[in-house]
Amino acid sequence: MVEVLRNRCDGGQESSDISEMIKTNSTLTALDLGPNSIGEKGAQVLFEALRVNKILTALNLGSNTIKDRRRAWLLIESLIESLKANRTLTTLDLTNDAIGEKGTQVIFEVL
Repeated sequence: MVEVLRNRCDGGQESSDISEMIKTNSTLTALDLGPNSIGEKGAQVLFEALRVNKILTALNLGSNTIKDRRRAWLLIESLIESLKANRTLTTLDLTNDAIGEKGTQVIFEVL
């Protein structure tokens, strides 16, 4: 099952609701959240949810409002910890986010 939530959520309550859905999900294998405005706070709660989800195999967070490179590195660290706990996610799209080449390489090594 694939869920597409393009241009439908921001970094507020919608991200928290999606995070709860990811935590309890037992059927959803792909989730497309790009482009949206989840921002740093929204990304953080989603990454926390990934730590417990064992079903999701593909996640698109491309073209979200994660643009500040310094803050993006803090999110990358959180994402890496989530990916270490979640070994089922095999596809992650962060296109047009501020992670840069070095951040991409670090994440790739974890996947």
